[in-house]
Amino acid sequence: MNKLDQRLQAAFGRVNQFGIVHGADFTAGGTASNAFAFIATLVTKGGTDAGTQAAGKGEAKAGTASRASVRVALHNELKSFSDTAHGIALTTPGFDQKFRLPRSGSDQALLASATAFVADATPVQATFLANEMPADFLTVTQTLIDQFKATGVDQTTGTAKQVGATANLKDDRHKGVLMLETLKSIVPNKYANNPAVLAEWVTASHIERPAVKKKTTAAAAKPQ
Repeated sequence: MNKLDQRLQAAFGRVNQFGIVHGADFTAGGTASNAFAFIATLVTKGGTDAGTQAAGKGEAKAGTASRASVRVALHNELKSFSDTAHGIALTTPGFDQKFRLPRSGSDQALLASATAFVADATPVQATFLANEMPADFLTVTQTLIDQFKATGVDQTTGTAKQVGATANLKDDRHKGVLMLETLKSIVPNKYANNPAVLAEWVTASHIERPAVKKKTTAAAAKPQ
């Protein structure tokens, strides 16, 4: 939730309180009554969407962090494949051809190479084991592949959640402003002869504007 959303949400909260206190003064089911009712829903929904937005952002960041750590582990595992295969190729020429690290640093290239390494190493597992690769090296690599795929889903899900909540906030903000403008054209009519309540309304419906910082420029000294 950005600063504009926060200011609008604060205004909606004040208008909702005004409606709770004075809503009975307006025709039930009328334009003003419906506007107050809609703004009341925004008070709760705005907080929910803001929470979802923040949670989605957090999940996306967590997914990114997890993906980065799994990427490093998977790359290191593939390097062990490649280095061992290179050593084997000294006595078995061509053995290392299928176990070369990807030139591209993209996630897709890393994942494709890891999948291929496991498939190609499975039938020659004994050769790798004879060169002191850990007994579970294929299982470990496959686990990292699965984790790498899963972290991508977590990251995408978090981003989607954040984007959806942001869209909801934007839509609600737009509708809420329309309802607020509608009330600004009605409430003064209702309380034209009640300056105290009218003043209360003006305060409640006011949307704070960001402070404008004045630019100060030092006057350049003219040479004498």
